[in-house]
Amino acid sequence: MKLCLCYFILLSLLIGYIQSYSDRPLSERIKRFNNFIDQCINDSGSHQKAKIRVDEAPGMGIGTFAVDDIPKEGLYMYMPWDCVMDDQKAVNSELAFVFRDLKEKKGVSDDFHALLFFLLSERAKGDKSKFSPYIDLIPREFDIPYYYNERELQMLQGSDIVEEVRKERSDLVNKYNGIKSFVFDNYPSYFPSDIFNMKNYIWATHAMNSRTIWVRNSDGKRALVPLLDFVNCKQFKDTKRLHTSFRRRESNGVEGVYTNSAEFVQRGHQVFENYGSSNNQNFYSHGFILPNNAHNCVNIRLTSPNGRSQGYCFTKNKPFPQQAVDILKNMAKSKGRHNPNHMNSVYLELKDIIDTQLKIYKSSSINYDIKRSKNASLPSRERLIHAFLADEKQQLIEL
Repeated sequence: MKLCLCYFILLSLLIGYIQSYSDRPLSERIKRFNNFIDQCINDSGSHQKAKIRVDEAPGMGIGTFAVDDIPKEGLYMYMPWDCVMDDQKAVNSELAFVFRDLKEKKGVSDDFHALLFFLLSERAKGDKSKFSPYIDLIPREFDIPYYYNERELQMLQGSDIVEEVRKERSDLVNKYNGIKSFVFDNYPSYFPSDIFNMKNYIWATHAMNSRTIWVRNSDGKRALVPLLDFVNCKQFKDTKRLHTSFRRRESNGVEGVYTNSAEFVQRGHQVFENYGSSNNQNFYSHGFILPNNAHNCVNIRLTSPNGRSQGYCFTKNKPFPQQAVDILKNMAKSKGRHNPNHMNSVYLELKDIIDTQLKIYKSSSINYDIKRSKNASLPSRERLIHAFLADEKQQLIEL
């Protein structure tokens, strides 16, 4: 009887669900989001105030801007935990029965998918969701290689990105089909097929992969932190200064996420963080690259003796990944190189791979890519592809 009642309540909540976003113009969605942030902070009972605002950022889509001057290492971002989307809110949501049932009957607990399901269910509620102003501002489409057409992927020929995209496309289909069979089909009243379909599952996966943040003091779990995930990336003079956010409780018991600024930010200027990620990661997951990235490395695909193909990140300034070194030693041994376990043999194997890779790039040279990346008459996606290729080729040559 309780189960039937839960289903009835859930079905009534699903009435009016919408699969698509609102058709509000961007300016209205931004205003609505900033009001949402103010309301979150005011309702929390904290003495903190909103110190940054979201607005359009030329060439970057959306960014965050200082309301007043922000001192270096001064607090610039506070978000009450009540307004953070995390797996605990998911397991206490309308989907609570499903998570309990899966854990009790099948011993399954999946923090990532719990948050993903929660994101999709809240998105589908439209304005009925507390998180609607936030979700409505998350990109409707992600301008990342996964969504490139075949011509654009061919422009990247020679880069490991192409293999990664094809692999992810296959993996996501398999993951969705597995989740559908294991969860959605077994709890159809909780997971309507017009909402929890493959298209929406892929969108939510990329929203999670590009926007979730690991907050310190949060049990090592990722969360969707409104406002913080709109802070764009920049490299600071202190290249070791990376983004860090903490979850802590104020003296009055109010809990939230706190982030300090890496640099002085003048009122009205954009606030940045250094993600500390390579341009391969930046390009693949976020759709941008950083010039002179101190955390850069180049992905080179190697095949282990058991036939498993995987990309490894190499940089001239850091030790090579040990697993990659072992594979290269095995390759040297299979070719009969003298003293295959010596690092000289590793370098020779890597040089052969790099020489081969440099020959199969579709674009001809670094200078060509640089010129194309600066050609304003080209579509922005093509310019970015050429900027990435120039960056990757330069790293391969330096190796």
